[in-house]
Amino acid sequence: MKSVIKKLNIFALAVGLAAMPACSDFLIEEPQTSLSIEQVLSDMDNIQPYLNGLYSNLRKCRISREGLRVNHGTDELKIGEAQHNDLTKGAFDDFSPLYNSENPYFAELWNLRFPVAVQAAQALHYLEPQLSTVEESRQTELKSYIGQAAFYEATAYFELTFYWGEIPLTTIAEDGSVQLSGRKSLNEVYKKMVDLYTKAMTYLPDTRQSDGRIPTTWTAKAMLAKVYMAAEPTSEYRRYDLALELLQDIVNNGGFSLMTNYSDLWDPNVSCDQESLWTFYFNNTTDLNYLQWYCGTRAASGWNQRCPFGGYDEAVPTQYAYSTVANGGVWEDGDTRKDASLRYEFTWNGQASSATPGFGDDQLDPHIKKYEDERIVELDQTFWNCGKNTYYLRYADVLLLYAEALNETGNTSEAVNVVNNQVRARAWNWNLPAEMAWNPGMGADEFRTKILDERMRELMGEMWRRYDLLRTGKYVEYTTLRNPWAAESGNMTDAHKRFPIPYTEITQNEFITEADQNPGLK
Repeated sequence: MKSVIKKLNIFALAVGLAAMPACSDFLIEEPQTSLSIEQVLSDMDNIQPYLNGLYSNLRKCRISREGLRVNHGTDELKIGEAQHNDLTKGAFDDFSPLYNSENPYFAELWNLRFPVAVQAAQALHYLEPQLSTVEESRQTELKSYIGQAAFYEATAYFELTFYWGEIPLTTIAEDGSVQLSGRKSLNEVYKKMVDLYTKAMTYLPDTRQSDGRIPTTWTAKAMLAKVYMAAEPTSEYRRYDLALELLQDIVNNGGFSLMTNYSDLWDPNVSCDQESLWTFYFNNTTDLNYLQWYCGTRAASGWNQRCPFGGYDEAVPTQYAYSTVANGGVWEDGDTRKDASLRYEFTWNGQASSATPGFGDDQLDPHIKKYEDERIVELDQTFWNCGKNTYYLRYADVLLLYAEALNETGNTSEAVNVVNNQVRARAWNWNLPAEMAWNPGMGADEFRTKILDERMRELMGEMWRRYDLLRTGKYVEYTTLRNPWAAESGNMTDAHKRFPIPYTEITQNEFITEADQNPGLK
């Protein structure tokens, strides 16, 4: 990390700032024919394309197998049997000795996130001084740009710290050079996120823009609430009271509402703006999300890959995640989210799927259904071409967090009402049977147990499960109980609450040594 980003290839800007491969790599100067970042960001017409590049790079954290991988090793998703034969992948679930700093998949996840934080910090460095010089007619526009940059930097740190714990933070020197650091304390990291999200809340627009990629103040408020809900309990930033204020503001003033039908959320022909606080947009041709390719079933892949529920079993629900309560799982009778979220039947065009010999016995177990894209049939494409939009934040998530915050601040009965009258009511087509309604007289501990199951049912496969288990202290307990690979190996310990700092980062960041590795990991 001896050199710094000072140049930016203008072609990279035009195509959206392609993600850079490693911390050291993105600190290498570009050729002299490139524009400096200062030059790029001094032209107001260049700023939104630059920020759209950050959006695209952050979006890569939630697509393809890299997006699914962060939920491996939980009680919700596991790696499929055939894919588990790749021992470096399998380590995410069985916590073998290959769960270590030299496993390339940990570096891959790190390198998707850290460059976004650096590039966003650079944007803030050059944009904020312009507030005093830009013409008044463009003040609002510039404030939106500042808000977006703050949001992207904060969200990159959010992703990093909840997987790795203490992380380096980026500062930009007066001359524009990137100044990295060693791992900062969690309090320092949380403070940085709080400050950035607060800035984003101040400067972002409060209504959805015609370009839906642009986050709003409500998006920033929801993310700040997630920080307060998940900060280490020993820190000063685990603040349910502050989370409650933010979430209540979204509920009362944000203008969001649940879609009438849960299944419509997964129909690419239906607009779901009323429920989405922030969406990642895709299409079927040039801008794919690849999720179905990795979470579909190999048993259907033999039909010329044209079957919309085909795939390669990279991420498969655990038995707990797909079973009914009567069979020891999470699903209750009559919950419409079950069949909208999971595929239990594998017949296509009148032909039943059959497992491909030698590729595991879980090919015909239930699979995630949310990313199936029926449009590929009409377009004569393969399931590689899945291009449905995905959600980073939904209003249902906000409501469930709001209920949690109510419970944690002593108002369990109102928390139950929020869950019953909104999220569970929709799950039963707005006609919640009395026997399925939660008892408003339940205690706070019972609510804590039940809300984790409710969040699994509502957010199945949407990449929030690891976050939920970590912040509630249930990660090791529930994973060792419900994830078959973890249960079989018996390897999981508290050390596995974190990913190992990648060896490439240790060797390339002069401020991090092997002694700084997460405790219990190598």
